[in-house]
Amino acid sequence: MLAGRLDRPTARLLDAMPAGVLSRIARPGLVPTADLAAMYGGSLALVYASLEEGFGLPVLEAMACGTPVACAGTSALPEVAGAAARYFDPERPDDLARTMVELATRETLRRRLAAAGLARAARFSWEKAAARTLSLYRQAVQEPAPPLGSGGQRPG
Repeated sequence: MLAGRLDRPTARLLDAMPAGVLSRIARPGLVPTADLAAMYGGSLALVYASLEEGFGLPVLEAMACGTPVACAGTSALPEVAGAAARYFDPERPDDLARTMVELATRETLRRRLAAAGLARAARFSWEKAAARTLSLYRQAVQEPAPPLGSGGQRPG
């Protein structure tokens, strides 16, 4: 299954696939939020080949559903997934293909990643994020930044 919006890199990927492979790939497009847990839970694995990522929420969502994850070893993804994911270079199709075959054929790897992913996802919560954000705001109010244009020096 290839879910999400159809952007240029994804369109190029689909154009490069043999017709026999392409016809076997379900492409639901954007999946409603209410259906995400069922989609992740019913998947063999999440393969997340993002080149640029702000945080990596789909990786944590899949992990929280017990779905093994393979993702790009770029941007914030290694920090988010830690040791609970298999990594690949998203700029190297051979590395991505090798990782997908490995996930498809190694049940013990999938089980290990699923268990590690559940533990990793449990470390994240919206409550923790909100508490940390509030703490950072409080620190910012208590420690004013130097005036702009001062090169970090306080006027004296």
